[in-house]
Amino acid sequence: GGLVLSELLSFGIPAVLVPLPHAADGHQDANAQYLASIGAATVLNQNRLSGLTAVVKSLMDDERRRLTMQAAALAAARPDAAVTVANEVLQCLAA
Repeated sequence: GGLVLSELLSFGIPAVLVPLPHAADGHQDANAQYLASIGAATVLNQNRLSGLTAVVKSLMDDERRRLTMQAAALAAARPDAAVTVANEVLQCLAA
């Protein structure tokens, strides 16, 4: 789930995401919609999987779109997030 999404962003990989509709609190859908809103992914609902081939073919045929998705993913990536959070925790503990 979330780890895969962070890896997609970190490596700038354009994605077609199919969130599990029954995931707790709809978190997979929320995460997928966020990536779509920043232009890093396309989201398909499970009930629309018959369109998966067309979506993938469309992406494969559109290099400009893939590059735009790649740039959006890389811009959103936070590969140092764990260090940032750890430093914040340490600062709170030191206070």
